[in-house]
Amino acid sequence: SPFLREQYGIDDWYTLAADRSTLNAVFTSGRSQGIEVGYAQETFRVAAMWSDGFAVPGAGLNFANSPATGFETEYAIDVRGEFLFAGNWEQFNDFTSMSDDEFGVLVGAAIGMQKIEAGGGGARPEYLHWTVDAQIECGTGNFYAAVIGNNVDIDVAGARDLDQLGVLIQGGWMFVPDEWELFARYEWGDSDNARGLAGGPNDEDLSVLTLGVNKYFNGHGVKWTSDVGIALDEVTATWAGGAATNNFRQDDVGQDGQLVLRTQLQLLF
Repeated sequence: SPFLREQYGIDDWYTLAADRSTLNAVFTSGRSQGIEVGYAQETFRVAAMWSDGFAVPGAGLNFANSPATGFETEYAIDVRGEFLFAGNWEQFNDFTSMSDDEFGVLVGAAIGMQKIEAGGGGARPEYLHWTVDAQIECGTGNFYAAVIGNNVDIDVAGARDLDQLGVLIQGGWMFVPDEWELFARYEWGDSDNARGLAGGPNDEDLSVLTLGVNKYFNGHGVKWTSDVGIALDEVTATWAGGAATNNFRQDDVGQDGQLVLRTQLQLLF
C-alpha cells in the first residue's frame, strides 16, 4: 500500500544497498489487499488505498490472505503524495544517479490509519502512521532521507500509548561514473520501549550504520553489491523479530556491536 517510498516507490532490484533498511522492514506496509486509486500530473501525484490492513510494528500482525470471517481490521487506509520539484519521474525509480541523469528533487509524504476489528472481547488498538521523505539526484551523487512516525493507541485501561519514531539518511557517489559507487546509510529508531511495555527488558534504540560499494557492469542489469552493517547498539526483539530481521539477529540483553556482511550479484532480465 502507498506508504514508505523505500518499499512502495523502489523495486527490489533498484535499491542502493544489498537490502532495504531495518526501519523499512519494521514500519513498511508490505503487501495488502484492497482498492487503490491514483492521480498524477506533471509535477504531482497521489495514491490512496483502502485495504485489509498491513503488518503492525512489533505486533506480528499481517492480514493479507486472512479469512473473510476472521477478526482482522475494522478499517485501514493509506494516502501518499509526491511533489517533483526538478527532474523527471523515471529517474526516481531507483536510488542511484547515473552520469546522464539530470538534477532532480522529489519530496513525498504519507499518512495512514488502521484499527483492529473487535473479536473475543480483546483490545482494539488503533494505529496512526506517517512519513516525510526527500530524494535528490545530482549527476553522480544521490541522497535520500526519511522520517517515520507510528502512534499506537493500545485500547487497554491504564496502558500507555506508544509514540515510535525512525530517521533514515543515505547517500551514494559514483567515483567512477556509471561503474563504481560508494554508499552509506544510517538509521535510528525509537520504539518507545515497546518491548518493556510488553513485560520484557527495556528496549534499546535502533542505531545501524551501513557502508558499501556497487559495481555496475551493465547498469542494474548486471550489478555486484557488497556492504557491511554495523549495529551500534543492542538489536532488540522489536527491531529483529519476525519478518523484520533484515539479516540482523536479536542480541542478548546488554550486547551490542553486531556486524552483518553481505555480497550479491544481480542479474536482471
